[in-house]
Amino acid sequence: MSTLRTSKILPLDGESTVDIQSSGFVLRCFSTTKTDVQTLDGGTTFQAIENFSVSIDPLKASNKFLIIGHLHFATQGFLGHVQLLRNGTAICIGDAASNRVRVTGTTTYAATDDNYYCTAIPLNFLDSPNTTGTVTYSCQGNFYTSGNSYVNRTHSDRDYSFYEARYSSTMTVMEISG
Repeated sequence: MSTLRTSKILPLDGESTVDIQSSGFVLRCFSTTKTDVQTLDGGTTFQAIENFSVSIDPLKASNKFLIIGHLHFATQGFLGHVQLLRNGTAICIGDAASNRVRVTGTTTYAATDDNYYCTAIPLNFLDSPNTTGTVTYSCQGNFYTSGNSYVNRTHSDRDYSFYEARYSSTMTVMEISG
């Protein structure tokens, strides 16, 4: 197997070079896709979304990470919340305000327990962890009160061909030169 290493790329016009060591270039890309379903048992405590994480050893401490993707999340009723995590700590969340929960995203409000849909919660964030140690991105979710929440399925989960579907969730992390 051969390895090609370069710090500059010469375009076809031959007049300028692109220094890939400068800021803003995508250096590496990692991704995960969750296609299975998961039920998070009731309560307001955040619980880990299983089989949905990306781990990276940064090439330089000054590099940034662009996280893009979505998580399909549903609840038994009312609202469910999702947090994006770096090494187990919530990032890309709202500011603290009294007793309000700080989240990355929330499901669409459902007035009853008869829910036929699943919300695609976007994951979009440029993170600056400032480390060369392993960085792991993951998500956790909860239901605002007692009751269940779900990943990649609806609450009702009826077996009809044109109603509730099964979904996939994806997270892609790109290392950006800093």
